Amino acid sequence: MDRRRFLQTSAAFGLIAVLPAIAKEGVGEQKPTTALHGNTFDLYIKKTWVNITGTPVLATTINDMLPAPTLYWKKGDIVTIRVTNHLDEPTSLHWHGIILPYTMDGVPGVSYPGIMPGQTFVYRFKVQQTGTYWYHSHTGFQEQTGLHGAIIIEDDITLNVDREYVVALLDTASMICKSTFLLGLERGYACVLSISLL
Repeated sequence: MDRRRFLQTSAAFGLIAVLPAIAKEGVGEQKPTTALHGNTFDLYIKKTWVNITGTPVLATTINDMLPAPTLYWKKGDIVTIRVTNHLDEPTSLHWHGIILPYTMDGVPGVSYPGIMPGQTFVYRFKVQQTGTYWYHSHTGFQEQTGLHGAIIIEDDITLNVDREYVVALLDTASMICKSTFLLGLERGYACVLSISLL
């Protein structure tokens, strides 16, 4: 057996050894992104296998969805969002562009310490505006690996349309690089260039 074949075989056996451990940690399977309506929401953050390019990678998701569920709120409502962290690292959710008390802003080290592994944080605030916004993690590379979603804040005006669409763009190259890094196949290597737009 030549050196190249030996390394390929060793890497394959290493991956086989690592995958059951990942599966035991509660890694989920991707679900289609859905819309959640109301004023009380239960969100859980965890690792999920996703397949966008033909190669399964680990993504950081909310409720096993990539992008995360689209949240529909009504201006004037008080929303309660319970976020449970099923990761083995801290996480956070920041409500981008939303007018709210600073303690609910979701930026670790600024407005709160973040959500520790196994913990639940309850966000509660009054919705004071309308429009389209987004929410995302402010922890590590979690946003770049999938932890983001849309927010639609409605008012009492009824639009005469057949259907609304939310478009989310994600640079999947950063997910593949981060997934490789998480599996430990190339220690010390992570892609930091990423584009996530809503």
